[in-house]
Amino acid sequence: MKLFKYNCLILIICSLFIIGFVSSNENANDSATESKLNCSTVFCPLIPSQCPKGQALFTEKCCPRCVNCSDYKCPKEIKCETDFHLTKDPKNCCESCVKCNPIGCPRIAIICKKGEHPGVPVNKCCAECVKCTQECPLINCITGSELYYPTNSCCPKCRPIETSKPSQ
Repeated sequence: MKLFKYNCLILIICSLFIIGFVSSNENANDSATESKLNCSTVFCPLIPSQCPKGQALFTEKCCPRCVNCSDYKCPKEIKCETDFHLTKDPKNCCESCVKCNPIGCPRIAIICKKGEHPGVPVNKCCAECVKCTQECPLINCITGSELYYPTNSCCPKCRPIETSKPSQ
């Protein structure tokens, strides 16, 4: 009787080992098949042209589908190069850097309230009013000069007043 129980236990352990081995080979075959998948022969279910808010379009096993952006981890802080700005692409869950298109920026002069200055914030494309982060010395311009606020500078500076010369 003891020998029978021992043989049954050995048989169960061996069968579990074989099942695990076969299953791991099937998984390995699946991933190898996925990379060699011919997408032209795959039938994909119909997908919407745009994903609902909070979702983005991703392609998995040849078929595009909407996935929840909450399932993706985006980089905490992205710093864009000069002439690039952060934007939210509807086809991507995370923000990415895109080259600035100054044509989209307003062409009017920016007039900022006290404590702000015209500037281009980090990861933005167009100039806007930016909060001053430094204290400025009191400046009195000499005669023939005027006080102005240069772009990307919190503190005012003096510049010569441009006078038009009468034509003769």
